[in-house]
Amino acid sequence: MIRHAVERPVSTLIGAATLVVLGTFALLRLPVSLLPELERPALEIQVGADGRAREEILESLTRPVERRLAGLAGVTSVRTWTADGSLRARVESEWQTDADRLRIEAERLLADLDAPVSIEMATGDPEPIVEVAVLGGASGAARTAFARKLLVPELARLEGAGKIETAGLTPLHPVVRPEAAALAARGLTPADLVERLRPVGASLPAGRARAGATVRPLLLREDAASLDDLRVVRIGESFLGDVARVGLEEVEDPTFFRLNGQEGALVRVFRAPEANAVALAARVRERVGELAARSGEGLRPVVVADRSREVVSALQQLGVAALLGVGLGVVVLRVMLGRWRPTLALAVVVPASLLTAFAGFQLGGASLDVVSLAGLALAAGMLVDSSIVVLEAIEVSRASGSRLPAVDGTKEIALPVVASFLTTAVVFLPLIYLQGLARAFFGVQAFAIVTSLAASLLFSLTVTPVLSGNSPASEHLGRSPGRGAYLRLLDGALARPVAVVIAGAATAAVAVLALAVLPRELVPDAPARELVVRYRLAPDLAPESARRLGHAVAAAASRSGAVSAEREMALQLPEEPDREETGQVVLAYPDARTAARARSEVRAAVSRLPDVEVWVEPRTSAFVEPIERAGRRLEVLATASTPERAAALAGRVRQRLGGSLRESTGRRNRALPA
Repeated sequence: MIRHAVERPVSTLIGAATLVVLGTFALLRLPVSLLPELERPALEIQVGADGRAREEILESLTRPVERRLAGLAGVTSVRTWTADGSLRARVESEWQTDADRLRIEAERLLADLDAPVSIEMATGDPEPIVEVAVLGGASGAARTAFARKLLVPELARLEGAGKIETAGLTPLHPVVRPEAAALAARGLTPADLVERLRPVGASLPAGRARAGATVRPLLLREDAASLDDLRVVRIGESFLGDVARVGLEEVEDPTFFRLNGQEGALVRVFRAPEANAVALAARVRERVGELAARSGEGLRPVVVADRSREVVSALQQLGVAALLGVGLGVVVLRVMLGRWRPTLALAVVVPASLLTAFAGFQLGGASLDVVSLAGLALAAGMLVDSSIVVLEAIEVSRASGSRLPAVDGTKEIALPVVASFLTTAVVFLPLIYLQGLARAFFGVQAFAIVTSLAASLLFSLTVTPVLSGNSPASEHLGRSPGRGAYLRLLDGALARPVAVVIAGAATAAVAVLALAVLPRELVPDAPARELVVRYRLAPDLAPESARRLGHAVAAAASRSGAVSAEREMALQLPEEPDREETGQVVLAYPDARTAARARSEVRAAVSRLPDVEVWVEPRTSAFVEPIERAGRRLEVLATASTPERAAALAGRVRQRLGGSLRESTGRRNRALPA
């Protein structure tokens, strides 16, 4: 192979260029993320149980569903929520569980249930990837109609889009305004109107009926499909339209959103499981731009938060660092070798090997993330080894007067080079077979190293001899100041062996001591230029009072430090019973140092507000946050013989643990009633 490569240099270079082109195309098509796939696949299961009582659902559906799902391979927990007419289950699994297989097995186990079953994959992202605000417009109803009828459907159809949340909507609702004179003339009061309208459009319990051994709840429902139907609802001997004005008005829901004090509607787009967050964010930005060009009535859909940009920024910085490393390596090689031709040969082989490795990424299903790029950066220094050994053998062969130094020198060193690659691969390849979270980090890195080293081995035995030249020895060998400096340093070390050994032992001892005192974290804390003020209000507050308190939290937080941007929102998430906070304020600062200094000031400002429980946290990466929450979260499950006793126990545990934990660590905790 070596002789054929040297004797046919054009074919060799064309073949190498083909591999480089394939790797370049693979690089452009690889999925991009900050970290490798670190999700715990989860399933959200809805079981249809309309018309059934809670006790019946517990016996006939909940317990069978729990037993079947608990037997699935890789399942770590099964949580169920049962009420009259409803059953919901959430299944969580181990790291690196096959999500498709988990869903298929769950569908198979629940296929024979006597009820309709809906199974969906749940995303593990606690925060959205992109947030789109709808600002301006003639009214809140116009913003709401644009968000509901146009923006949300368009974004939901995008590839990779998962759950979509909205906040700050003010839709048009039927509003009934009593007329006091008309009510008094008929002997009615506003309370009579409220009591009469309570069952309209709602399913209200009206007792229970027994049919054999089955007990079913009775529900009462009266619908009004239009304003005219509402006006003819009977109130005693009269119609509703005779005693009240009925019309459509804007009604604020319990959520709100403001951007720098300007009211708006917010659409939050989450990533679907295993979707490419960077590609999803790019599609959202493109679609929002198209909708902005078509929107009228002064509406302005704008992207107010794009957390995929941190991924692109991190990868760009790592790429620039890798290029600088290659450049510095070329300079060092020139100083040490003393000739430009072998130096340029190495400068070509190293980037070519890295680009070819991306073709292996495409075949192996790896993504372009910080871990895989770190593996390539680690391998970049090792890629030079094979080519340097081959070049040195060629130069020695040329100096000894060989007629074909490229062929003879490469043949002489080929077996040691291949053996060196195999020994390195043997060290890293077992990491690919790790399981769980360790595989996500170390397996991907090992795959990147082995792939790039294999490409480097191929190029060092083919392209390097071609680029080094097959000409006889030259009288001009070049100037190599680096070699002379190294030889002088080596002579000095050999002359003082005791001092060298003592210095090496002292360095090793310092390293061991440093290892013992270093903090241990799965993912390092990255500097954040945004602070998130999360707050929780009393659950029985009226929407108007909750809104006022939320605005007070935002105002108090915004007065602390120089804030460059402010997003304020309150979310109502009834389908997530273990979600703690009811609202949040996002404060953006010019840099991470300013945000860190302002954190204590913000906490002190908002802690003075009465009846508000507040946490102030730096806004970490959207991709690191699931790991941090999983590793630092304290979860207390309260179980008892009745739901009431479990709720009381959960309250006592929360009260006992809450104060001490928040004072000592500043972290949140929660208690979940069983």
